[in-house]
Amino acid sequence: MMLILLVPFCPKPRRLIRRDIEDQIVQVIHVIDPEVIEISYFQNIAPILALGIGEETIRYLQGQWLYNTDLYRGESSENDEGDEYLNELPPPHAFPSQEFTLTRLPHCGEVLSIKVAGDYLPPAHEVADLKKEYEFQPSEIFRGQVADIAEILAREHAARASK
Repeated sequence: MMLILLVPFCPKPRRLIRRDIEDQIVQVIHVIDPEVIEISYFQNIAPILALGIGEETIRYLQGQWLYNTDLYRGESSENDEGDEYLNELPPPHAFPSQEFTLTRLPHCGEVLSIKVAGDYLPPAHEVADLKKEYEFQPSEIFRGQVADIAEILAREHAARASK
């Protein structure tokens, strides 16, 4: 299998995409019983999820791509069956879920697929912790607890802004 991506005209993501193409590897992350919160969004960045996946690790997912039915190998419903689910797909493809496997490119954060294996797990609650100046990849891994997501996002943003 050969990895081929269309590269946008933004220097930072281009550099990360180039590394993914050179490395020719993907990350496969299997998650069971995550703690899920939704982060309030602004403009066109929606939805945004923070998933506590154990061992002080947070899987951060953001963007319209979460609605892409091809990612889940599901089919959109013509009768509004999936409206109550975050990704708008009915079970067995409803996401987030109690168990899933996420495949992504490690440098640019592009998610290639999400295989849902458990029951739908709605976000426990929604927080308004994303500031409009924050810039994160579509999929990232942060260290810490989901309950501390505001501080973690601020810390990550400050660290990147200082570079």
